[in-house]
Amino acid sequence: MRPIQRPIATIAAEVNGAFDAVDTQQAELRQLALIAQVTSNLVVITLANRDIDWVNDAFVHTLGFTLAESRGRQLQDLVRGHSTDPQLLEKFWDTIKEGKPSG
Repeated sequence: MRPIQRPIATIAAEVNGAFDAVDTQQAELRQLALIAQVTSNLVVITLANRDIDWVNDAFVHTLGFTLAESRGRQLQDLVRGHSTDPQLLEKFWDTIKEGKPSG
């Protein structure tokens, strides 16, 4: 069996195309990360077990918990309290269960 031979220029173009796609994806991810960081909306990223992995500045300023204080804890443990509006909390959990953004 003979190896498939392709011109170097074709292989180089394919490799460059793959690198361009990765660069584009990385640029989009950087842009989304920046948006999540600076938006005035609260952004919380959780792990599959619902433990907090990351929160943005709006979360910190609104709820008063730093990223270090929030990471590894569950959101429900941070937002439940005597001063929390029950209707707001219910809407909040409904939004999370639906997996849809609010706003």
